[in-house]
Formats: sequence, structure tokens, C-alpha cells
Amino acid sequence: MAIVIVAIVIVATQLRNWGIISSTHYLAWAAFAMNLGVSALGLPTPERRWWIANAILSVLAMFLIGASTVPTAIVALVRLFWN
Repeated sequence: MAIVIVAIVIVATQLRNWGIISSTHYLAWAAFAMNLGVSALGLPTPERRWWIANAILSVLAMFLIGASTVPTAIVALVRLFWN
């Protein structure tokens, strides 16, 4: 799964460098979709509650502060309140 995520990020970055994608907007939505997909894959595991919490927090973070994943939201909030 990590290889797929890395490949998508590399392709999206190259498309942005070539001028095909003009912003990182699509990259953030792709990371958000992949995060929700990974959360869905984790539902059959014993850590089901953590995956559900990750999905809920990701949705809240994306719509409240624009961060595509929970770690990105944490970094954004730390940068906001640290400075």
C-alpha cells in the first residue's frame, strides 16, 4: 500500500512540475481519499475503533482546517500555535 501512495505522490508532483496541475489542491484531495481508503481497509482488523477515529478526524481536519490527513492537521496546528 505504501508503494501505491508513494507512486501517486510522485506522479502528482511531476504533473505539477510540468504545469499540468497548477496547484496542490488535487494532491490534497488524493491524499484525503487514500487516507479514507486505508481507513476502510483497516475496518476488518481488531483496531477497528482507531481506523474509524482516523476517518472521522480526517474528515473534520479536511473541512475545518484544510489538512488532508490527521498527521498533517497536527503539524499545521503545531505550526500555528508554536509561532
